[in-house]
This record gives sequence, structure tokens and C-alpha cells, in this order.
Amino acid sequence: MGDEAPKDQHYLIDLEPKPNWAPQDLTENRLGRISSNQRRRLWTKDVVKTALSMFLILFGLVGLFAGFADRISARATGGAAVAVMLGCVLAWGSARLWIDLLRGRALAISGDFQTTEKVDGRDTDYYLVVGSHRWELAESFVRQVVKGPGVVYQLPLTQTILSLETTGGEVTEGRSR
Repeated sequence: MGDEAPKDQHYLIDLEPKPNWAPQDLTENRLGRISSNQRRRLWTKDVVKTALSMFLILFGLVGLFAGFADRISARATGGAAVAVMLGCVLAWGSARLWIDLLRGRALAISGDFQTTEKVDGRDTDYYLVVGSHRWELAESFVRQVVKGPGVVYQLPLTQTILSLETTGGEVTEGRSR
């Protein structure tokens, strides 16, 4: 028996620069739900983007009304229109996340974990691939991936990864726990 780890040992990957993971997160994800900890973390991260989008939309609308009333130049009115459009794009991304969080569902995608990279000039993008699904991750996260069978728990609309769980395989580099 000795010091060998069992073959069904679960390795979890930290998706945050500082560990914010709790065992309850994985338990909830396995049940097809988002944990309250994950929901709170994702809401908090999105608050700034939501506030910025609302500011841009309101600022842009005020500018558009002033432009239509001939209070500002055509160039400023065009800038206001751009602000509204940019605000709407940011708001759309936030709305999709909020819908995911309000529904509270976690989708499980299982298969063999593979990692790939795409080099474009000086930039390198790193990906986790499971079957036909692909997620771009930071290099430090991809290096933690244990190649082999596993499960990715994600939000349905935004495909935001909530947690990763691998069983067996070998650590490609970095740490696993």
C-alpha cells in the first residue's frame, strides 16, 4: 500500500491568483449548482463593469439629447453615440453573466483534458481543451492542468469556468492539489 495516491484521487486547480476555492464549491458544482461563494465572487468582479456600462450609457444619452437640442457640436454628439454603443456592449456581457448567476446552474463537461497554445507574433494564448470545448486560460492556470480524464464546471451562457476536477493522469507542470 505505501504512500501511493489512490487512482481516483481528485486534483483541483486554482483558477484565481490567490486561493478562493472552498470544498463546498465543488460539491455544489457536482450537483449542477453555483455555490454562494462563487456567485458572490463573480458578482463582485462584475460590479465595476456594470457600473462603467451604466455610466457610459447615461453619459452618452445626455450627450445625444444635448446634441439633438443643438447644445453641443456634431463631433461631440458622435462621441456620445459611441459612448452609448460601448456601454451597451459592456452591459450585454454583464447581462449574460447575471442571467447565469440568477439561474444558478453549473454545467458539467467531462472528457480528456488537453492543453494547447497558439503563438501569434509575440503573444501566446493558452487553452484547455475538452472534446469540442475550448477555454482560454492564463499560462499559470494551464500549467496546473493534469492531462487525462476530468470535468469542467462552467456557467451555461458565458461559459465561465467555475471549477475543474481531474482524476488520474500526470501533472503537466506546476501544482495540483
